[in-house]
Amino acid sequence: MTMDRVSSQPIRVLIVDDHPVLRHGLMSLLGAHPDITIVAEAEDGIQVLPFLEQSETDVLLLDIQMKGQSGLEVAHQVRRLHPDVKIIILTTFNEESHLKEAMEAGVHGFLLKSESHSSLAESIRGVMQGERILSPSLVSNMVGNYQKLVLEQAYRDARDDSLHDGPVFGIIQGPEPERIQDGDRPGAHREDVPENPADSRGRALIGFDE
Repeated sequence: MTMDRVSSQPIRVLIVDDHPVLRHGLMSLLGAHPDITIVAEAEDGIQVLPFLEQSETDVLLLDIQMKGQSGLEVAHQVRRLHPDVKIIILTTFNEESHLKEAMEAGVHGFLLKSESHSSLAESIRGVMQGERILSPSLVSNMVGNYQKLVLEQAYRDARDDSLHDGPVFGIIQGPEPERIQDGDRPGAHREDVPENPADSRGRALIGFDE
């Protein structure tokens, strides 16, 4: 697909970030790729919708935290009014709450700025091919958190089962204890054993000869 874009029409990218140094760095980085062209840059989300109404754009690179509207608010609006535009979030925030809201908004990529420089051009090509792109560290965190939730749920299930079933005691298998009649005990005399044998101190009498 890359060669097709080079020979026909480059991927048109709009960069939106409130840091001019970062915008210029992204323009320089992406300018080295002949299949990608920067159509405009903007410092806040307020400028995005008017620009999209006037100029055709394929990919929107969007920061989250900006003056005025946040990038996530802009993403919701763009997906509703311009569903053909692919959105890649570029951010320093790796909280799952931001990722969850971005996915709910329908963005196509969520990249950390610290990891995006080496792979940004390829990520832009990927979303144009219908891929969903996440930074590797975010994927690792999600997998780790999912595994943690699975283990916690397994622990809760095991604990609930033990509470419902009650304590389980092991039974030692072996020969049945021999039952000894009073008359069979060494030194015992049946006539010496009272019906309710107990001495004056409440101690049970066993009928053995002193």
